Amino acid sequence: MKYNKIAGIILCTAGMIFLASCAKNNSPVATQNTDQSYFESVMNGNDPQTSDLMTSDYAALDDEAMYSVAMGSQPVTPQIQSITADTGITPLKWGRFITGVSRSITSIDTSGDSVAIVNIQVVFTGNYEIYGIVAGTNDTELVKKPYVETLQRSLRFVRIAHGNDPFFNWRLDAVTILNGGTQNSDITITKVQIIPPSGDTLSTSDPNNYYMEVAWRWMHRLPLWGWNTQVTVNVTLHSTSVDTDIVALHYVPRNFGLHRQDMSLVSSAPDSTGYTRVYSLTFTIPGNDKKFSHIFVSATTHASLYTTTATNFSSSLWGMPYKTSE
Repeated sequence: MKYNKIAGIILCTAGMIFLASCAKNNSPVATQNTDQSYFESVMNGNDPQTSDLMTSDYAALDDEAMYSVAMGSQPVTPQIQSITADTGITPLKWGRFITGVSRSITSIDTSGDSVAIVNIQVVFTGNYEIYGIVAGTNDTELVKKPYVETLQRSLRFVRIAHGNDPFFNWRLDAVTILNGGTQNSDITITKVQIIPPSGDTLSTSDPNNYYMEVAWRWMHRLPLWGWNTQVTVNVTLHSTSVDTDIVALHYVPRNFGLHRQDMSLVSSAPDSTGYTRVYSLTFTIPGNDKKFSHIFVSATTHASLYTTTATNFSSSLWGMPYKTSE
């Protein structure tokens, strides 16, 4: 009897130690064997603490439907000024439809041991769809322009330990602005400025080096824009086209529906290689159920929207992350 009691105590103690061990290693991100595999897991949104920060880009940029000019809050459709070697189309509605997204690490710099700079690439594939009236006719047509947009961003991790599980060794503490577009694009965003009521302005012309903190405040704060926050967005771009470009603001919808607004042209000035243009929009962020979110600015050439040739599509994108709550 005494032996059985002692054996029971030993088994109970062993079980408690085993359960404590399991709890200690029950990390939100599955245990990884290498630093790179852990970084990849975070990049793909597998850490619930930062999942929205990594994946809300898709939700913001995918229109999911074609919006009309009126729905986009632009009072007048820009007139076709000069389109050559193509059939013009007057768009009635259009939209971005993302059909695929891939994320990959392009390089990792851990030369300082205490900090890891992880450069990532995000590739969006999809169709830019336009429904409109073909020039010189009364016929309507649906035009689909397949596209591939390649964007880049850097993630900054700080080391907090030197254990066997990378989840307990690293913490994501900063990200840069997601930026890129189509290959050999005829249009390039060169500066973005976002002005909230607090006056804590986000302004940069160097998206690859504009780090915003996630967990610790060491450089630029990740903006906190809650529900119904009104912000003014100013965008500067360079375009090779004499025709007015199409610039829009994209955001994550509260539930579903319209989440794109056209931006207004403020100024256009010729330069040695094309035109420098400034666009602006003041809008109210509707809010959503995510901890982190994104605002995207998309800039496309006039010919991207006003021609029917499937390969005639040029774009530039910047995606600014922000917090929706503390």
